[in-house]
Amino acid sequence: MEIKRYNASFKNATKRIAGYFHTLKCNKKPSTARVVTEKSPTTSILALYAQIWLYQVIGLLIFGIGRHVFLHQHTTHSERMENIGYMPMFLYNSLRFDMQAVTYIATPMILAALAISFIKGEKTIGIMCKTMRWYFAVMLTIVTLLVIGEFYYYDNFETRYNIVFFDFLDEGPAGLLQTMWDDYPLFGILLCVAGIGVAIYIAGRFISRIRIKKRKWMGKVSATITTLLIPVLSFIFIRGSIGIYPLQVEAFEVSPNENINEAVPNALYLLDKAYTEKINSFKLKSDAEVLSEGGFTTVEEVIRTSKLNHNNNDFGDVEKALFNIMSRPESSDFKQPNVLIVMNESWSTFLLEMDKGRELDLLCSLRPHLQEDLLMKNIQSVQNGTIYSIESTILAMPFPHFFKSRYRFNSLKTSMAYPFLKSGYNTRFISGADPTWENLSEALKIQYFEKNPLPSVSFLAVI
Repeated sequence: MEIKRYNASFKNATKRIAGYFHTLKCNKKPSTARVVTEKSPTTSILALYAQIWLYQVIGLLIFGIGRHVFLHQHTTHSERMENIGYMPMFLYNSLRFDMQAVTYIATPMILAALAISFIKGEKTIGIMCKTMRWYFAVMLTIVTLLVIGEFYYYDNFETRYNIVFFDFLDEGPAGLLQTMWDDYPLFGILLCVAGIGVAIYIAGRFISRIRIKKRKWMGKVSATITTLLIPVLSFIFIRGSIGIYPLQVEAFEVSPNENINEAVPNALYLLDKAYTEKINSFKLKSDAEVLSEGGFTTVEEVIRTSKLNHNNNDFGDVEKALFNIMSRPESSDFKQPNVLIVMNESWSTFLLEMDKGRELDLLCSLRPHLQEDLLMKNIQSVQNGTIYSIESTILAMPFPHFFKSRYRFNSLKTSMAYPFLKSGYNTRFISGADPTWENLSEALKIQYFEKNPLPSVSFLAVI
């Protein structure tokens, strides 16, 4: 009987203890960590995009610091103060170029994040966060290297990244490394870039821990809206504009100061522009190839066959054979006329024929010039397209996109301004076109449009 009573008491005690722990389990409050990491498609998208956005902010800081240093190196305090009114537009356009660049970099991760966010499991999100940490650490380190390298490029060429940059790559790996070893503080640059890359990776460890709490409004509808909104915002940033025209080189011009305008685009945009020019540029044939196509072996044969040397017995002086340049001595009594060349787009002879004088005056103040000066009505455009006509008219150049090629940095004696400059003229070029369009301003600076020491007459090309 004693044993039965003892067994009954033990069973009752065991039941009471089990009931006590069951009560504790039922009344246990959920942990804070469980609330924070509770997952839905909306929280996943927002968490991943918040991380991507912070990496983009780091990219903006890299571009911004580089631009700040460039401004202080190549502009004076007085220049910056004189153009202080243009600074809001400068900052706005600079931000547009930088947002475009960092969004291009982030696009693969944005697309991957949109797909991953609908896959259940915290482990998948963790893998995505780690992938982004490595991806942005590498890409932003490369951006840092390009930004720092551009300062040394500018010191050598007095210009920012352009098509000439790819001439370094044409040297081959051995030549490229030798040039970098001889001309640049390679170890210092690599050490600085490596330090910044490590700092970005460490920052990424903190960024990758970001999670978003689930709210009541976060459901299927919010996930769909977020999924549609993020690509739209990314597209706007890449386009750089919500207006009719996307972000273009015309946005470089924000002030009258050339150095301030140069600081607007970032290194990545300029490299992309230079690479586009490289793949679209033409290839010049060698002198031997050009001569062989005409059945000649030397330039002297061409001059002799063409009878260009009738006033010049020196076959080797090609310039005198091709260009009849007047020598204008100071004591000369010959009165040279001022020369004005006007090229007007979409102004055809048809409009001249429609002019009816006082009844329908289409010529206005141009009328006396057309009556008194030389008017050539049967002129055919040298090329289709405005820029091709400008290039061919000014330089007698048969190759399209000359102003976008590496050869635009060479002065050509086929320039229409060259014989006038040599004959004592002041040569000028005036255009209503944007100076950054097709590198127009950069190319024309070295095509003999300049002031002459004897400014008695002028040659003016208005296009």
